[in-house]
Amino acid sequence: MKDYKVFQYVYNKTHEHEDLIEEKYVLIDSDEEVTKYAIAYFYKALDHLYYPAKSYSVAIIYAYLINKYFHEDFYATLDDENLFCGNDKFFIPYQENKKLYDAVIGELGLFSDSFCLNMEIEQVLKTVRFFEKEFGVDL
Repeated sequence: MKDYKVFQYVYNKTHEHEDLIEEKYVLIDSDEEVTKYAIAYFYKALDHLYYPAKSYSVAIIYAYLINKYFHEDFYATLDDENLFCGNDKFFIPYQENKKLYDAVIGELGLFSDSFCLNMEIEQVLKTVRFFEKEFGVDL
């Protein structure tokens, strides 16, 4: 097991999970709506969390940051069924819905030089801060 995964695993075994589904969430099921809200997660403050769109967005952020700080392949990380140590019941690995992931990643321009995580968006900031704790990094 890679060092960063060991740290994540230990963190998850020794800390209560802070990011449980809140009361204000909406369950959506069409790929079009999931794509829409997965993209919106990166650009505007949302009054509600939309599942499974949030799971797609957070998976993309995690894979992006793991690639950036631990030099792991983005797509292999996104396809890791243990990306969230089993803490996200809505998470779907990349290979199980490449079309949706690719649509979101393409719309974000994730691999362009101009892409950056907007830390002024509350849910993005919370995701990144949780990543920092979970992986023991100071971004």
